[in-house]
Amino acid sequence: MATSAQLNRWSGIGNLTRDPLLKHQPNGNPFTLATLAVHETYNAEGQKVKKTTFIDLIAFGRLANSFAQLGRKGRGLLIEGRLDILRRTDETTKTVSTKASIIMDTFQFLDPRPTETTDPQTEAQTTEPALTQPTP
Repeated sequence: MATSAQLNRWSGIGNLTRDPLLKHQPNGNPFTLATLAVHETYNAEGQKVKKTTFIDLIAFGRLANSFAQLGRKGRGLLIEGRLDILRRTDETTKTVSTKASIIMDTFQFLDPRPTETTDPQTEAQTTEPALTQPTP
């Protein structure tokens, strides 16, 4: 019996809508929550239309710690990860809701790290390398 190949990969570029929020699971493992705003522009009936999609991000482990430490609202960001769909059933109404998130594998900031100095040469030299989730 032949099996079909499957792939769950997502990559995108956008800006953080807020500072990442670092939390801990009951077992003490860290995770970070954030939201990425992805902008697109297109023409509709001769008018330029701007659309923004907001995407929830989740990072775990060491990646979560790094992301929480370095991420700041407004920073440009390249994300790679996998799509995760959470399904929840309300016990009283029995309605099912779904929420999509990206489980981060890697991230790279696309702008210089914010610093206390206003020297543009110093800021240009402080970009971080891409950070990746360690493989289990």
